[in-house]
Amino acid sequence: MAGLSPDRRETLFLAPYRGLTQPETARRLGLPIGTVKSRTRRALKSPASAATERG
Repeated sequence: MAGLSPDRRETLFLAPYRGLTQPETARRLGLPIGTVKSRTRRALKSPASAATERG
């Protein structure tokens, strides 16, 4: 996750690691739900995220 932008890192941290849903994450960050979904999708598709998943 270190290779991700701070915005994407924060979005990913709140959702799976804190157990928040995407709507809850959007409210917590004060963002539209579409922005949270986009950041999540882009972060999960990024090479940095893939490298983290492989361990």
